[in-house]
Amino acid sequence: MRAKISLSFFSPDDAKIAHASISPDNAPLPSDIELRTKVNECDIVLVVSTSKGIQRLMATLEDLLSSIDLSLRVTESIIE
Repeated sequence: MRAKISLSFFSPDDAKIAHASISPDNAPLPSDIELRTKVNECDIVLVVSTSKGIQRLMATLEDLLSSIDLSLRVTESIIE
């Protein structure tokens, strides 16, 4: 199974902050997960692959998106 998600942010700084929030999760990964990420200006592209089925894929995506959401909420609360 493979999923590709593209997230667009308001600024390149927001994209970099969000990307940094998932970078610690990039290594070491479980052997059944492959994760590739790329930042391009205001966008982040996530590609997640697993051989363990849709539940494993969805759980991994949920973890990644939760980390991004948390980092943006924390950043937003600090700026306010």
